[in-house]
Amino acid sequence: MLVPWMMAVSRRPLISPGTRGAFRTLMTSSAVNEIATAFQDEGFAPYPDSSYQDSSVRRVTTQEYLESVDWSDRGHVTRALRTFERLLLGVRPDRGTSYTSWDQFALAMKRDGYNVTDDGQIDPAGKVPDLPPGCTRPAQGPGRHRRAP
Repeated sequence: MLVPWMMAVSRRPLISPGTRGAFRTLMTSSAVNEIATAFQDEGFAPYPDSSYQDSSVRRVTTQEYLESVDWSDRGHVTRALRTFERLLLGVRPDRGTSYTSWDQFALAMKRDGYNVTDDGQIDPAGKVPDLPPGCTRPAQGPGRHRRAP
């Protein structure tokens, strides 16, 4: 007989903890209400049991929302990345954010399989992470799928 803990499957997060930390650092240059509104507009609520402590209310607020995301769920991650893009608009280096912080975030995103443009847009870098090889290739003819080699 299987018990629930035996059925649990550990899934790799699509966005790593290091990338989330780099994003949290960038949010020091954002406003608390902008952070909350951006996450809430994508359906996220702050995680009430967060134990994260920091001297910056902006980083604490960001972490509370980051903890409410299921980072192994593609739907959650898609919504979180839309939130990231929205908030990145206000913290780009041309708006006073440290180039070092921006570059650290962009590099961390690249390691997770995403490119960050200078204007804060996030796009998959090549193959979309965690999809089987070949599934992003165009289909061969109407209704036909190309098989991976």
